[in-house]
Formats: sequence, structure tokens, C-alpha cells
Amino acid sequence: MITKYNKFVNQELQQYLNNHLNRKDVEFEIIKSSSIKEVKEFFKDDEINDINIILLKDEDWIDGKSNPSESIVDKSLILFKKSKFDNQHLYWLVHEISHILHFKKFGNIYSNLEYPKNEVEYFAFYNQFKFMRNYMNLNNLQILNVMKNEYNYRQGTELQYVLDFFEKILSDIDKNIFNDKDF
Repeated sequence: MITKYNKFVNQELQQYLNNHLNRKDVEFEIIKSSSIKEVKEFFKDDEINDINIILLKDEDWIDGKSNPSESIVDKSLILFKKSKFDNQHLYWLVHEISHILHFKKFGNIYSNLEYPKNEVEYFAFYNQFKFMRNYMNLNNLQILNVMKNEYNYRQGTELQYVLDFFEKILSDIDKNIFNDKDF
């Protein structure tokens, strides 16, 4: 499942990661997103075959970033904190893959978007919450509690603003507004 880093084959990627993370000689491992059974089943198509997951050591993780993952949509890359790459955090992988799929379908519409209430994040969280429900067997309250813990760095009205957005998405999933099709 895990392809070990090979600096001769991945020299361009090595340079990109060094620049992106502002570090030197970042060590990483590569995984094909389509090799993860639950993720491949969830997306049910070949669109994820070209998406690579880059596992990074915690000490090489992005300074100041609390989430365990980040998508680089134009390169079909997902950076993931190695210590969090487990079945309990696969929902973040689904979130990041959704960002990449949205980019592939609609192009770069990321500039000047209000976080999190925008169509890009809606698409990503919608898929993330459906995954949490279908593959982790969590109900709405459990999903909200997980997300509240993930967003614990936000306080008061800022946290409530995000949670209200999450509740809207969960309500839309309950209504099955997309008839279980992607949009």
C-alpha cells in the first residue's frame, strides 16, 4: 500500500515539497488514493486514480496548521500528517479528495471565498459527512461533536458560525437533496 520515497524518481516532487513547506530535504511516502478500499468504494469512480497522498512526518508538517491534511488541487496532491493517517481520520482524506474533484470539474474558484460558507467547502464537507455517516456509522450529533473537537481552536460566535454551516450540510444530507449523486 505504501510506496517508499525514492529521490531519483520523485526529485521534482521533492523540490516542490521543500519549497511548499519551506524546508530542506522533506522525507515523505506516497500512497495512491485509489488503493484505500473505503475511499475507492465511497467515490465509486476512476476520478481518484491520479490523486496521490503524501505522508509527512509530524516535524515536517505545515507550521501553524491544525488540520491533519491539505489538498494541492492543481497538482492532485494531498499532504497528510503521517501520525493521523489511520481509519479514524479517513474523513479528512475524503474532504481533501473532494476539493481536488471540485477543482477538476469547475476550475480554480478559490480566491476571495468566505470560509467555510462557500460551494467548495460545502462540497468537501458534504462528502466528508456522508463518509462519516456511511463508513464510520456516526449520527449527526456524533459528527458535530467530532467536528467541534477538530475546530476547538475557534471560540464563541466564530465556532457557532462553523457549526451552523455543518448543521445545514447534515440537514441537506438528511433530505438527500442530491439523490446520492455528486453535484
